[in-house]
Amino acid sequence: MNLEHYELGIPGWDGQIRRALSERCPGFMDRFTRGFFTEADASYLVSLGLKFIRVPVNHHLFWDEETNTWLEYGFSLIRHLGEICEHAGLYFLLDIIIIREPFNLSSIGITVIRATDFELFTFC
Repeated sequence: MNLEHYELGIPGWDGQIRRALSERCPGFMDRFTRGFFTEADASYLVSLGLKFIRVPVNHHLFWDEETNTWLEYGFSLIRHLGEICEHAGLYFLLDIIIIREPFNLSSIGITVIRATDFELFTFC
């Protein structure tokens, strides 16, 4: 549930990637996220003897920083994952690997590059 630029081979962080793809390819991110891990995947992991999986998540799935409000979308994804895992007999741990920062990254000398600065996100 956390998109990593190095895994996808594209620039940006989770929120930037989701926003850029959602704006340019409406519906893609929802289909991608919901289809990424299915009941077949969970059953396969159980068949290998796994009983437990770690699920990395980003706070942007649950919180809109522009409006300072909760997002139902992230919670619906967790419920969807829970149903899949429960049906397969698989446990999962939510690992919130990225949390809200109390400061602006550029204020401490970190250059922020937006995903939309790259040509990859200019078409769909």
